[in-house]
Amino acid sequence: MKKIVSLAIASSLILCQGVVYAAETAKLTLSYPDTTAVGENFTVTAEVSGNTGVNAIQFTVGFDETVLDCVEITTGSVMDGMMSAVNPDAAAGAIVSGATTTTTSANGTVAELEFTVLAEGNYDFTLSDVLFADLDGNKISLTLDTGSKGYTGTTESSSSGGSSGGSSDDTEEEIVETTEEDETILEDALFTDIVGHWAKEAITEAANLGLVYGYGNDLYGPDDTVTRGQLITILWRNAGSPEPEQQATFTDVVEGKYYEDAISWAETSKVISGYGNGCFGPDDFITREQMASILYRMNGSVSGAETMFAAIYDSAFEDEDTVANAMKEAVYWAIYAEVWCGTDYTAVGTVLAPKQGATRGQIAVMLRGYHEMSEGV
Repeated sequence: MKKIVSLAIASSLILCQGVVYAAETAKLTLSYPDTTAVGENFTVTAEVSGNTGVNAIQFTVGFDETVLDCVEITTGSVMDGMMSAVNPDAAAGAIVSGATTTTTSANGTVAELEFTVLAEGNYDFTLSDVLFADLDGNKISLTLDTGSKGYTGTTESSSSGGSSGGSSDDTEEEIVETTEEDETILEDALFTDIVGHWAKEAITEAANLGLVYGYGNDLYGPDDTVTRGQLITILWRNAGSPEPEQQATFTDVVEGKYYEDAISWAETSKVISGYGNGCFGPDDFITREQMASILYRMNGSVSGAETMFAAIYDSAFEDEDTVANAMKEAVYWAIYAEVWCGTDYTAVGTVLAPKQGATRGQIAVMLRGYHEMSEGV
């Protein structure tokens, strides 16, 4: 039975369009009709050739969402016997994934993706987050072929004599409107100290969503480290600042401090459990793995299909062995759910740095990711 899920793999395992592994022994190809009329459906077939033996498969098919809508995904014969997961409506595109303990060397159809043409325009198919791996988690050499990008949806009006000029005008107006909207969003929450910062976009978006706040003087402090009390206060505000059912039992939570109600709420809601010695450490820096653990608890401590790829995750990062055993499930969940980020870039990267103090920039990226996951954006 197929289950719709969202899936993310560390960027060290990602192959973007046009990127080729050192040895070209297998190929993933997308094929589809030259053109399809607006309002009609067509199928994109993802096929593998030169398969040397695979146990885990994942890839995301990106496309122009203003032109196409992915309505259904079915796995093909290559994935027969695999525990599979598909999501036609993920944030980055349409996701296909699967894993099995039985190696398959079959060539042919990996998946078929059905699309509806919404409007005229280029389909712009891409392949990203691509991973073919063996039972030990070793990456299989692979090349990618997304086909031609020049295909467009057609309507009767598009073949008439002056339609091209009309289309151009419409497109120009659309671009201007989009640009003005983007500038408004940026100006609403543009802190003066995030210009050129790697997390600028995430900070701006998170601020506009009310997930994070600045210092009140047009500054955000993107590289400042966040304390445990500050993070819980942020999460409490995001939850609507509810009145706690009872006061916090931690001996180091000082009465009257800014974080008192927030920590009381978090403890009552079982979002936090403290250090286990009766203390919470509100003034200690929140580490990256602790951040993941708290968000995991907020999500109900529910694992997803990332459990299928635990062995792959274990070999994907340079420092996975430094993640606390009690928090590894939460960290892998955060990676899978597209909540996790690198230390100075939005991608996951190859270094987890789980014990490093989380910065305000990293917090913004993770909170934006958690919001998108929760809202199904």
